[in-house]
Amino acid sequence: VPMIVILLGAHIYLPDGIVRDPSVSFDGGKIVFSMRKNFDDSFKLYEYDVATKKIRQLTFLEDVSDINPAYLPSGEIVFSSTRASKYCACNRHIMCNLYKCDKDGFNIVQIGNSIEFENGASVMEDGRILYTRWEYVDRNFSGAQGLWTCNPDGTRHALYWGQETNNAALDGVDLGGGRVLAVLGSCHDKPWGALAVIDRNIDVEGKHSVAKIFPEYAIKLVDIPDKWSDSMKNVKLKFQYPSVFDENTAAVSRQIAERSRQTILELVDLHTGAETVVAKSKS
Repeated sequence: VPMIVILLGAHIYLPDGIVRDPSVSFDGGKIVFSMRKNFDDSFKLYEYDVATKKIRQLTFLEDVSDINPAYLPSGEIVFSSTRASKYCACNRHIMCNLYKCDKDGFNIVQIGNSIEFENGASVMEDGRILYTRWEYVDRNFSGAQGLWTCNPDGTRHALYWGQETNNAALDGVDLGGGRVLAVLGSCHDKPWGALAVIDRNIDVEGKHSVAKIFPEYAIKLVDIPDKWSDSMKNVKLKFQYPSVFDENTAAVSRQIAERSRQTILELVDLHTGAETVVAKSKS
């Protein structure tokens, strides 16, 4: 299916291309994203300038994937990359670590070095990076993907939530006050599931620290005591890719129907669970 990328007036026609992971700068003037132009290309980082409507390429290394970029308060960009060249311990998935570069894509430095996967970086109110860390050290199989934090320079990697909880914790974003919004999913599924408000003031593990969850019935699927649990596969309409407007409202993608790849973009009230459709995909 031909892809036309439209970024506030910039048009790119990509017959075999894929664009993913847009992230807006703190001043709203730029958008960084990952793109591959065709099937033979690898994902690289690009930046769109809102004022000039121009797109420039930031990373250039062939045969690696640079994905999931996010701006840091310093103006640098944190992203995930396969530059470390390794595979998952239980299959042949190519794995990523966290990296950062300056605003022009230079001075690329690896800031994460876990043995499996580091992805979904976002910036917390205190400047730390919140990310999903996939590993098997000191945890059960179903809890292999938890939320971790680190400083922008790569120091003080530490567990945030979910070391032993039997769900994958994905795409965490800070709500402030020790609360984060994340997708609770399954290890053996696409990166989607229930949308959860996690309150770390209560605990760093378990069902009781999930303050809100959408849909509400999904609370019964949290941390089922079965080390092989993929319980969130039972969520009928799964959420993914949350983005927070404020502590009360999030934008999130959601399946339009069971077993469908078609999605809608919604605003979700994090107090009431009310959903407002913003946009609907055509395929």
